Amino acid sequence: MQHQNSACSFTQRELEVIKLLSVGKLNKEIAYQLNISINTVKKFNKQIFKKVGYTRRVQVAQYFTEEIRA
Repeated sequence: MQHQNSACSFTQRELEVIKLLSVGKLNKEIAYQLNISINTVKKFNKQIFKKVGYTRRVQVAQYFTEEIRA
């Protein structure tokens, strides 16, 4: 499935979550590092997945590596 939106459609916080997710951090590690709750991380994950049209973390990580960092 192709992503639906460009990198500029992500909020700064979503980009922070994507960056940590893309290096293999778990939700609890992301929450600790960003000083937010695990439920908030899960909320961001859902928003991110919806924006890019993916359902798996590894797909989002690959998207980040290919599209946002490029």
